[in-house]
Amino acid sequence: MQDEAGTKEQLILELHELHERVAELEKKWAQRKRVEEALQESEDRYRRLAESIPGMVFQFVLHEDGSFSLPYVNERIMQYAGIFPEAAMAEPSLFFTTIHPDDREMIRQAISISARTLHNFSVEHRLIDVNGRLRWFRVESTPQRLSNGVIVWNGFSIDITGRKRADEELSNYRDRLEDLIEARTAELAKANERLTLEIEERRRAEDALKLFAYSVAHDLKSPAVGIYGLTKRLHKLSRDVLDEKSRSYCDQILKVSEHIAALVEMLNVYIATKEAHLSFGKTTLKEILGMIEDEFSVQLNIRQIDWIVPDSEVEITADRLSLVRVFRNLVDNALKYGGERLSRIRIWHEERGDCHIFSVIDDGKGLKGADSEKIFGLFQRHATSRGVEGAGLGLAIVKEIAQRHGGRAWVEPAAKEGTTFCICISKNL
Repeated sequence: MQDEAGTKEQLILELHELHERVAELEKKWAQRKRVEEALQESEDRYRRLAESIPGMVFQFVLHEDGSFSLPYVNERIMQYAGIFPEAAMAEPSLFFTTIHPDDREMIRQAISISARTLHNFSVEHRLIDVNGRLRWFRVESTPQRLSNGVIVWNGFSIDITGRKRADEELSNYRDRLEDLIEARTAELAKANERLTLEIEERRRAEDALKLFAYSVAHDLKSPAVGIYGLTKRLHKLSRDVLDEKSRSYCDQILKVSEHIAALVEMLNVYIATKEAHLSFGKTTLKEILGMIEDEFSVQLNIRQIDWIVPDSEVEITADRLSLVRVFRNLVDNALKYGGERLSRIRIWHEERGDCHIFSVIDDGKGLKGADSEKIFGLFQRHATSRGVEGAGLGLAIVKEIAQRHGGRAWVEPAAKEGTTFCICISKNL
């Protein structure tokens, strides 16, 4: 009985231990199942992530015997290469055949260097896609050597065809741009050559004009003075003897000879304006305008023309004689061409930036349709000057003086009445 009781207790103890072992095994099984589920979930997440990447994601293995395998590749391989992932993983060489033949050796060498150095490899290669079109891909891959000597690369390959086409278009554009630049440079060189010739021709023309002016001034002055003197003497001595027609001829000769003498004088002034050394010094606008008013006071009073000047003591650095000549010519123009309606001449001054600007404004008949550039040329006279004596040099002298003072001369667009001539001169003389 005792043996039977002992055996029973032993069986109960063994059964209890068996239950504990079963419970422990069930617990381990549950833990293992949870681990497997977690691994599966992690793998599923990885695959979902791999499938969502806009490119081919792969795992590439190089074995010790030199063979290679493709444990994983996402479904993008089907989109680009037309190979099912399962087929590519079963036969890795299938994907290699889609790579452009000229790029295969380059990829082999990149894999060999990466295997030897365990450095990342990055290559760009061409691939013939499922439709037979050529595409460009960029491969980025990271190697890892396992304990058994196997090297595993995890990486991805993205389509860069669009970027390559853009690079090619940019390169073509740069080539075309270089051609355009070269052509434009050649055009500019020709234009510069033409400009150089034009400058040289203009210089020769100016030299010829200067020679002509000197010749006119030298050769005409004495004859003009002689004609004027002889005609005046003839007119004085024979006026009572000559008939009316002859006296008229004498008057015309006197008038023409006076005009010739005035032209010679103006030519001398123009030459002096271009050639004379300028003596820059301090002067005041009030002093210069006072001299001009004294010079023209008789005409201003007789014709009852208002003379309006700025009440300013502004100091100016300029060649005093040249500035007087500018105002003299512009005021003389206003008196000559203003006509009977002229009742006011106004001088205006303002400072703008690094310039002094002077304006001579009249309310005369004006210069309708005047060419603002041409009117300042040599021997240029406007249609309104018909019947008024002049040499066509006054405004050319004004322009020359303005330029020699670092400025310019111009006529303002015609208003309803009158004329406005302006010049500016630099403050930094």
